[in-house]
Parts: sequence; C-alpha cells; structure tokens
Amino acid sequence: MDYSNKSSKTLNPHFFHLSGIHPELPVFEVLSVLESKYYSYELLRKSKQCLVLKCSKEGAYLAADRAAYCKRAVQILYKTEVIEETVLKLAEMITRDVDFEDSMSNHKSFLVRVYRIGKAYSKYDSMDLEVAIGKKIWDEMKGTCKVDTKNPDITFVLLFTQDELLFGEKLVLGIFY
Repeated sequence: MDYSNKSSKTLNPHFFHLSGIHPELPVFEVLSVLESKYYSYELLRKSKQCLVLKCSKEGAYLAADRAAYCKRAVQILYKTEVIEETVLKLAEMITRDVDFEDSMSNHKSFLVRVYRIGKAYSKYDSMDLEVAIGKKIWDEMKGTCKVDTKNPDITFVLLFTQDELLFGEKLVLGIFY
C-alpha cells in the first residue's frame, strides 16, 4: 500500500517480533498503525510471531511504539536461511557482511540479544551466540566501543524463526516488553 503523505522516506526492511497471544491481531495492529499515519510499507513476509516489512525507520519505530502486541521492531542488517554451523561459524557468517562502523558511528556501547520463535533452532545457546557476535563486533570496532548490559547506546537483535535467521539493529521495544 502506498500512502503518499510519507512515502518519500527511504523504505528499508524491518522485522517486527510479535506476541503469540493471537495468530492475526498483532499483524493487523502493526499495519493499522502504519496506515493510520499514512506511512508507506511493503509486506515482505508474514509468519508466526514475525512480520517483515519494507518501511521507513520512523514508521517502524511508531508501529512498535504504539502496537501493544509488538515486542520489538528491528531494522534488518542481515538475513539468511539457518544452516547447521557451530556457534562461532554462525557468528562469523552473521557479522561478515554488516557494516558495524556505520551502525556504531554515533554509539559508544552496544548489546547483543538473541530471541526465538517457539523453540526454533534451540540447539544454539542464546548466551553463547550473544557473546560470539559481541566479540566479532568488538573486534571489528577495534575495541573503540564497549558492551553495556544495563543501558547500551545500541542493541543488536538476532531472531530465529522457523526457517530463517534475522539480524539487525533494534529501534524500539513494544509497549509491554
């Protein structure tokens, strides 16, 4: 749907991690927020507890901030089908093509969080992945940034769905999360 009022903004892929409380309501809630404020979007994918849209950063932020059943909105920096790898190889694969210098340009601290939909890819320990990805980011930034678990300037999120892995920069937590 193209709503001309705010369609001049750059549309980038974002994922919305949704509540599992209802199969359809969270999706309609996010889309309704975007439509009510005339934000352009393109539906890329809808799956259990995950909605992937091309929309502006401002639209994604607003939708996650206003939609009660949205846990978080994340600008996608990397996505792939999950392949069987070790934690270290998976961390390497995820971080290889991401420009962290650009993402971290105005930030001095960061945090990495891993989430899953259901038990998707539970063979990967969340904490091990958070540490491995954090180490790769710290290495790429040559130690100019630090990990801050209490109040990071930026949070990177890895979400395992049933058939893919989505990694990106968190924009906002939803209302109740």
